[in-house]
Amino acid sequence: MFHNSSEAAGKSSAGVTRRGGLIFCEGQHRRLIPYYDHDREMAAEGGVMSVMSWLFVIVSIASIPLAGAMARERARSPRVWLWIAALVGPLAPLALLILGKTRRRAPAS
Repeated sequence: MFHNSSEAAGKSSAGVTRRGGLIFCEGQHRRLIPYYDHDREMAAEGGVMSVMSWLFVIVSIASIPLAGAMARERARSPRVWLWIAALVGPLAPLALLILGKTRRRAPAS
C-alpha cells in the first residue's frame, strides 16, 4: 500500500517517507513512526489559549477598575493606578493594599 514513488511521496536521505502528515520508515520493516504534531496537539488542548490563560486575562482586566476604586479610597491618583494595573495586572490592587492610605501633611497656614 505504501510504496516509494517520487510522485506520491517526498523521500529524505535516511529512508523516511512523509505522506499526508504521517512519517513512514522504508526498508525491511515498514512501520509508522510517531512524531509530535503541534497543530493537532493544540486543537486537542482546546485551542491556542488554555482555560488558565483566559482566567489570567479576565482577572487582569478586572483588576484595572478595582485598582482605580481602591486608589480613590486611599487618596491616591486613580489615573496613575489605572495605568499601573493595566501594566502589572492583579499586582496593582495588592500593592495598594500594602501601601494603605496616603499620609499628607496639613497645609501650614
